[in-house]
Amino acid sequence: MVAGYPGCSPGQTSVALAEMLQQQGVASERQTAYDNVAQALEGLAPQLSAGDRVVIAGSFFTVSGALAALELEG
Repeated sequence: MVAGYPGCSPGQTSVALAEMLQQQGVASERQTAYDNVAQALEGLAPQLSAGDRVVIAGSFFTVSGALAALELEG
């Protein structure tokens, strides 16, 4: 899953991130692009089972967006 963070320097759109992954050899069929982290987590939720773990990598903006979407803000 690819989630963009436009409007946040050096944020990239999901389309730009997906293109970078394709250039590195990641097949487009293995990618799903979302406009932001909250949408990506919403799209991922139906694929998860109890006990699954999700790793969220990126900037502090990315992680804070995920925490907000998951309602885990400290």
